[in-house]
Amino acid sequence: MPVNASPEFERAWERYSSARTVKEKVAALQEAIKHMPKHKGAEKLRAFIYRRLAELKRELQREKERRGGGSTQLIPKDGFQAVLFGLPNSGKTYLLSKLTNAPVRPTDYPLATTEPTPGMMDAKGGKVQLVEIPSYFEGYEDSKMGRIGLATLRAADAVILVVDLTEDPVRQVRELVEFLRSEDIYLNKKPPNVRIERKYSGGFEFIGDTFMEGDKKTYIEILQMYGIHSATVTFLEHTTPEDFILAVNESARFLPAVLIGNKADYADVEHVERFLSIPNVDKLLFRNGNVEAVKEELFRALGLIRVYTKPPREPPSPEPVVLKRGSKVKDLAARVLHGKEAKQARVWGSSRFPGQIVGPDYELHDGDVVELRL
Repeated sequence: MPVNASPEFERAWERYSSARTVKEKVAALQEAIKHMPKHKGAEKLRAFIYRRLAELKRELQREKERRGGGSTQLIPKDGFQAVLFGLPNSGKTYLLSKLTNAPVRPTDYPLATTEPTPGMMDAKGGKVQLVEIPSYFEGYEDSKMGRIGLATLRAADAVILVVDLTEDPVRQVRELVEFLRSEDIYLNKKPPNVRIERKYSGGFEFIGDTFMEGDKKTYIEILQMYGIHSATVTFLEHTTPEDFILAVNESARFLPAVLIGNKADYADVEHVERFLSIPNVDKLLFRNGNVEAVKEELFRALGLIRVYTKPPREPPSPEPVVLKRGSKVKDLAARVLHGKEAKQARVWGSSRFPGQIVGPDYELHDGDVVELRL
């Protein structure tokens, strides 16, 4: 053990040393990294931990490849798709029945949902497909229900974690997030800004290596563990070896997430306050009387906007196109023009004056009316 190691690091290291499964070892090493000594005397230990983490993550990836992803009959996407995921009896089916047109009936017993169930939410014309997947339980990833649920979640555009506010919300969120992380699904986390271009020969070339934290040898070992023996690697931001493992690991999935606190009508004030104190995520409270408000809040929390198209000298379409916040005129054109490009457009709403002519890189906003011009 290195000099000046914190008690938190020592406890994580003990967890790693006594762990029996690959998942337990990965979780312990990830916790150890948070409290890892930074002084020069611990350089070899840091290199070992990053190297060992890469080996274990690669081993986990091979396990997933061997067991497969479950059924390939996923719910076909109908626009933007968000998955409802939670613990048993968190009320996912009840939410789906209230927020969408899905013909489902809530039950009072756990694990009633055995396969993905879709429904369409309408938020003032903006359509979002919600899909309920089976609830999480121990051994989820090794069951048929769990494999189908994970495959559906990986293919989705966002995750909605449903929390039962009559129970401890922090414990529920922690359990769900840690499980998804063990499956290489990361919520509200940006993918590392690293580009890896494989080559047939020539060894390794690192561009922007001033952004690398730690020894270059550690990065080379990580690449080799993932079967990459020649590549040009470009770093575009500060990158740790743990970040780099995520960049190399092709099974890593990064999804936006929203929390919905269900059963808020019956919850203790303490549970509601603990739920609202969870950091770095949008949180919504669901009560029986605020269904329409929750739809609108959820639409915005998912980072979506409604844009209306119109032909020249005709009124706007009554049905909006749902786009991600930050989308531009060219993104709208790609959705509605079927491969054709719009050189410019007229915009009503967010523009400086009604009908302003803008270029393809103009950023659109919720409620804009757009007339595309080829």
